[in-house]
Formats: sequence, C-alpha cells, structure tokens
Amino acid sequence: MNIRYRDPDFLCEYVHSKIVDEKNYFILLDEVQYVNEFEDVLNSFLHIKNADVYVTGSNAKFLSSDIITEFRGRGNQIHLSPLSFKEYYDYCKLDFEEDWNEYSMYGGMPYLSLCKTSEKKLST
Repeated sequence: MNIRYRDPDFLCEYVHSKIVDEKNYFILLDEVQYVNEFEDVLNSFLHIKNADVYVTGSNAKFLSSDIITEFRGRGNQIHLSPLSFKEYYDYCKLDFEEDWNEYSMYGGMPYLSLCKTSEKKLST
C-alpha cells in the first residue's frame, strides 16, 4: 500500500533518491492533500532545478485560496472538466440512448469514452 508516501519525510527522501543526474524529471503527485504538510513538501520540490512538479487535488483543503496564493507565480492552475453529453455523443456516435446510459452511468471523463467494456470503465 502507498500509505507510507503520506509521510512527508519519506516522500521527500524517496523523490530525492530518484533524481540521480542532471536530466529533466517530472514529479507527478495525485491527491497530494493526503500528504501531511503537503505545502512544505511541494515547496521543497519546487526548488529542484531539473524537475517539473505536477499535482492534483480534489478536496476543499487543496483547492482553498490560501494554497493558490501560496504558490502564485511558481506554477499554473489548470481546471479540468468532464465532457458534456453533447461532446461525449459527438465522439461516440453509437446509439443516442446507449450513449446516454453510458454517460449517465460512468460520467464524462474523456478517458472513459475510450474504454470499450464496462469492466474497463469500472477499473479506471
């Protein structure tokens, strides 16, 4: 289980151990708000000259204006939205009712429209 990565010291040590040369690195952190003191962790990663940091978060703590203010000028915020049903249908164009049932069951995230089976859609 990845729960050990919620410890800020463990996470920082792990990431720094993987950056072994001057090549460019990409640090991808999903749901970073689960890391204790994640603001300090992110600040430490922002000082790594040969690394780009990408983070996601989906709760109010992560999306608060305090966080956005703290990292202003050192990054960009990107808002992602699901596909509207029209966009989903324009892409799939199978059967209107079938597409509506799929859309209402699984949502409109773009990757899900590429999954061809229910099992694949449920496992993502």
